[in-house]
Amino acid sequence: MSVCATVLAMTMAFPAIAQAQAAPAPQGDDSAIVVTATRRATTLQDTPIAVSVTSGETLAKYNITSFQDLSSLEPTLVVNNQGVAGNQYIIRGILSDIGSTTGFYIDEAPMVGGQAVQANGDGKPGMRLHDIERIEVLEGPQGTLFGSGSMAGTLRIITSKPKLDAIAGGFSASLAGVKSGSAAYDGDAYFNLPLAPTVAVRAVAWGEFGGGYVDHTISNIAGTQSHTNHNVDDKNVWGGRVSMLFQPNEAFSFMLQASHQQIAVDDYQAWLLGEGAYNMTLPTVAPYRDNYELYSATATYDTGIGTLTAIGSYGDQYVFHPEDTTAISQGLARRFNLLPDKTIITSFQDFKNYTGELRFASKLDGPLQFVAGAFYEHDKTDAMTTAVRADEATGIAPCYTIDTCAPLGLRGAGFSVPGLVPASNVKNTSLFKETVNQWAVYGQVDYKILDKLTLTAGIRYFKAKLHDYGLSVQSIAPDWATGKISTPAVTRDNRTTQDSPSYNFSLLYEATNDLSVYARAASGFRIGGTNNAASLASQVGVIVPEAYGSDKLWDYELGAKLYLAQRRVFLDGSIYQMNWTGQQLSATDPSGAFAYVLNAGKTRIRGAELKVTYNSPIGLTMSGGITYTDAVLREDLDAAVVKAGTIGLKGDRLPRVPRWTFAGQIEYEHALSDTRSFYAQSNFSYRGASEYTFNDLNTYNETLPSYFLLGLRAGFRAGPFDASVFVNNLTDKIAIVGMENGSHGDKVYTVPPRTIGARFQARF
Repeated sequence: MSVCATVLAMTMAFPAIAQAQAAPAPQGDDSAIVVTATRRATTLQDTPIAVSVTSGETLAKYNITSFQDLSSLEPTLVVNNQGVAGNQYIIRGILSDIGSTTGFYIDEAPMVGGQAVQANGDGKPGMRLHDIERIEVLEGPQGTLFGSGSMAGTLRIITSKPKLDAIAGGFSASLAGVKSGSAAYDGDAYFNLPLAPTVAVRAVAWGEFGGGYVDHTISNIAGTQSHTNHNVDDKNVWGGRVSMLFQPNEAFSFMLQASHQQIAVDDYQAWLLGEGAYNMTLPTVAPYRDNYELYSATATYDTGIGTLTAIGSYGDQYVFHPEDTTAISQGLARRFNLLPDKTIITSFQDFKNYTGELRFASKLDGPLQFVAGAFYEHDKTDAMTTAVRADEATGIAPCYTIDTCAPLGLRGAGFSVPGLVPASNVKNTSLFKETVNQWAVYGQVDYKILDKLTLTAGIRYFKAKLHDYGLSVQSIAPDWATGKISTPAVTRDNRTTQDSPSYNFSLLYEATNDLSVYARAASGFRIGGTNNAASLASQVGVIVPEAYGSDKLWDYELGAKLYLAQRRVFLDGSIYQMNWTGQQLSATDPSGAFAYVLNAGKTRIRGAELKVTYNSPIGLTMSGGITYTDAVLREDLDAAVVKAGTIGLKGDRLPRVPRWTFAGQIEYEHALSDTRSFYAQSNFSYRGASEYTFNDLNTYNETLPSYFLLGLRAGFRAGPFDASVFVNNLTDKIAIVGMENGSHGDKVYTVPPRTIGARFQARF
């Protein structure tokens, strides 16, 4: 029997082998998994929403260091990957190409990403997961307690906190070989140090290097000469986090935290379909940069009747993201009888956000508990897109902005007119600025109607003021005859206000200590925005909507959580329906040159989730889950949207949302002595097929095929040391996890080919 057949047989024998759930309480132990999904510590059994928890121990066991990795363990989280930091996060079929539908938190601080530059992913920083206590995936709208960006759910990274009573530390390092690629290195190290009886610090640092497998063949315009650069997607990731805790007594604590990460990739992280696996043939070089910083301060005070929490944070994200536009440039050259050349458009974005929150969570005697708070956020984005000419031979642009091109004498009219206009590098530049001020107040009440029946009701009122400003610094269509550069012109200066309430209602019935069921109805809301491509497209006669509106949804679900076999088996299942209006989706004009965002009318999503965890008494553990998502349009897209180039009909499935996913893990550990053991692990995941757009009536539509991935690991533990060997993507599957279609062709992002390596870690 093949390896895949063996795993599938196990899946059949163990229904819905599920997600990386934190282990259930062992036999005879009435304790349970504690989460903070309701802004207070509760057990999974007492929480009336679907929550998935992955412990830090599980993350370390399977070397999970990113949310893309986490999706291989967690089927309720689908990640459309578009590079080392560009991801779309999908929970229950809810996705968008601009503005995340999923809330992100590092402890109490929201992790917010920029939205003004509509590049790959949904704007969230690709922060790595090191020295983590647990990850909580809150499924379904969480707008009442976590804000307008939590329509689909919320991802919470709970970090390991400084400890006042122990010096501790550890490190891990791995080396792997990628089939037909370069070596991959990664590692981390952490240290916990008490500075005084009331003060402690904890620091962690990490890095990832190499691992490239995409080869880039660059040809001249005529196609008569070419050269190939190998493994151009080698990554360089540096990051770290420092936390300092001050706790003078049991009632009060104050923690400062600083996180930093920088990412650099020298060229494309994708390859073109039809050119052979892992081969890129676009004529220009596209480096990528993403730097992110997050600083936060959190104070808590136990008043005796509840906990008062105050949080302040500051985040800063800088993104540099080029894309090839040679095909568009050549089309314009033919249209205006100009000399063709290689062109690349670069998006720069500097996004800053400030947040403040004050919250009180009660711990009263009696049947009533409540959470109440207020939240403020200020976002500021400075962004620029610049199209520049790249070198004919190398495909490298000598400069990327007007500021860097002008001192080199490379700023001109953009295109070359024989005998009239000399060659220059800057073809056009647009500047965007956006500020968003958000305010919210919220409250949620839990009331025990009966000893085993609890009613929850919550509301959040949200208001946002937006100001977006656009400036055409240099037009895409200057005076061809004279070469005169266009005068800067304001393309938009808009101010809007948006507001909406969000609601949460649930009933929780705790039938026994081992069984609870719940019913829930909740709403979500997300603000709209502007399409930066509109002003640029209008310069060449292409009509793109200037803005897109807010979207809203209601979620209705039933769920149950059950322990079996003396608490060695834990099951968590739910069914739901969500009604989504004004869904924000990506679109591309018929020429394929300009991407924008539209509102898709009405969408209905029905789904089911089942998760299972099993701990045997003989060292065998199994966990996993399966999800079903039926996400379809309930009405045709508006005529204006269809005219702009995106066709969606009633009954069409939502793009890039698979119908079926499942994932699971199996581990067996055999004790050799009190301090030594041998272990073997397997993790596997399946993602069903989906379409890039609504249907084949659209100019650019491709199928993202289904895939099954399998990883194996075996190792030896001796006290604080752990040494292992592993293989990821054992069957060497070409698994497409992201796609971009357009005039450049079908650009795809895939998981790395078969990767074999070794890892060593130590803790003390």
